[in-house]
Amino acid sequence: MSKSTLKILPALMAAITAALVTQPVFGSSIDLDHQMVFTENSSSSLSVTYDGSSAGITVTPISPDGWTVTFSQSFTSGGFTWQDPTDAAVLSNLVLFLSGGRFDVISDFLVPTTQPNGSTYVGAGTQVSDGTPFDMTFNDNGDTARTPDTGTTGSLLGLSLMGLGFLRRKLC
Repeated sequence: MSKSTLKILPALMAAITAALVTQPVFGSSIDLDHQMVFTENSSSSLSVTYDGSSAGITVTPISPDGWTVTFSQSFTSGGFTWQDPTDAAVLSNLVLFLSGGRFDVISDFLVPTTQPNGSTYVGAGTQVSDGTPFDMTFNDNGDTARTPDTGTTGSLLGLSLMGLGFLRRKLC
C-alpha cells in the first residue's frame, strides 16, 4: 500500500463506523398502540405484560398449558393463534378474549396457523377506557428446541481420556 492510502485509511474506518452506529432521523414511525405480550416460559408458567408492566394482571393456571388472564382494564378483542415451536404445522398457541378484561390462553392447541411464534397482531383489540388499540404478541419460550452443549461434554471427555493415557504411560 502507498503512504497516501495509509493516511486515508484511519479516516475511512472512522467514517464507516460512524455510519454503522448512527440511526436515521427520518423513516421511523411512532407506535401509539398499547402492547400486550404473553410469554410462555414452560407448560406451567405464563407471564403477561401490558405496556411493559405486569401490574394489575393476574395469571391463573387452569391446566397444564392453560391459563386465564385477568386485567384490571377492560378490552374488546377476539381470538388469535401463533405457531407452536415444537410442531408449527399442527399445534398453535391460542389467546381467546372472553369478556371485560379476561382472556383464556391455551398452549399446544390442536389447530394449524400461519402466524409465526413471536410475531405481533397489530390492532388486536381496543382498550375500552381510552379507546386506544393494542397490539398482541405471543412468545412461546417453553417449547423451543434445546440443543445439548456438546462442546463442554466433548472437552471433558477428551480431558479424561488424556488423563487415562498419562496414567497408563506411568504404570507401564
